[in-house]
Amino acid sequence: MKNVIVLTATIGPLVCSIFSWYFLFPIYLKEIGASDRTINVLYFIFNLTFYIAQVLGGILSDKFGRKPIVVGTTLLYALSGYGIIYSKDWLSASLFYAVAPFSSSIQAPAIYALTFESQNARGLAFGMTSFSYNLGLALGPLLGALLFEKIGISGLLKIYSITALVVGIIRWLFLEETLKAKEVDPKHIRINLDRKKTLTFIGGSFFFLSLSLTINGPYISLFQKEILNYSQKEINLVFTQMGIACAIASLIFGKMADHMDSAKAWAVTSLLHPLLLLGWVMIKGSLILLVGSAIFAEMAYIAYPIFVSSIFEESIRAKGLGMFGFVTGSIGSLSPLLLNIFEGQNLNIPFILATIFGLMSFSVIIKLGGDRNEHKQK
Repeated sequence: MKNVIVLTATIGPLVCSIFSWYFLFPIYLKEIGASDRTINVLYFIFNLTFYIAQVLGGILSDKFGRKPIVVGTTLLYALSGYGIIYSKDWLSASLFYAVAPFSSSIQAPAIYALTFESQNARGLAFGMTSFSYNLGLALGPLLGALLFEKIGISGLLKIYSITALVVGIIRWLFLEETLKAKEVDPKHIRINLDRKKTLTFIGGSFFFLSLSLTINGPYISLFQKEILNYSQKEINLVFTQMGIACAIASLIFGKMADHMDSAKAWAVTSLLHPLLLLGWVMIKGSLILLVGSAIFAEMAYIAYPIFVSSIFEESIRAKGLGMFGFVTGSIGSLSPLLLNIFEGQNLNIPFILATIFGLMSFSVIIKLGGDRNEHKQK
């Protein structure tokens, strides 16, 4: 439980510092010379960068432990922030920004494994860390809205870098290793793709194809800026409201998840998230639909790591999570590139495609439902 408390205490401040400027970054890139097509390519690269090193992160975590990977990658965030500050063009700013998703890519399997192994009530554990994440997500845009006119994006990036350094030190001091030192039969370190794992990888790929066009992409921010004519401050305040709603929902759903079929929960929420977001686009600005969509995305983000963690043994859990993240995320990163097929890009198109991918995700993942063993694993 100690690890869950440490992660809950540190995720919020770090995420808050990131999201004080994150949703403004695509707008900032356009201001320093990036075109719409360039941004599509950049966000393909950013999303790919987040997933591409997860296999390596999983292997390193299973070999050297969860804690050193979590701590080391946290400290790399500070480098990312200072690099963006001193960049003079969109290319160099993008390269330094990519350090953050690359660090997250290495870190993700270790974070998921550490959380899963630190608490028998897995839904509660993931609910607590998700609460912290979403509280940071809510307060970050609010912080950005309050400080942007005074210190600009460079000041917000300095706050982010300092916060990352402090969080890294706290995690180094207080996290405890959960990987047990023991001899492992070589036969048990291979990942055998049975039917369940294969369907999980296919459904997960459709899931991340959808997310790359919604909350993991720039299109919600761009739609608010270019279609709804919101200012940067108004955009940040909208994301604040979304974050507060998701923080509350994550605690409630996290507790419920310990008594639910995580595969079915993942399937249903993977469809409802883009479906409500498409409704928001068509109505042009219904806050209820936008917030509801964000809540369903958060539910999916709690359900899927519980289920995916449960299908791998401890000795290969981080490796399995890394492989899942790499395969599904890399495929999912392709969806922004699909938008370049459409001439005179209509900002409705990303959300239409996201809903199609959400439907495909649902149709595959729902077949995995009915197995409650993930709540019995130790």
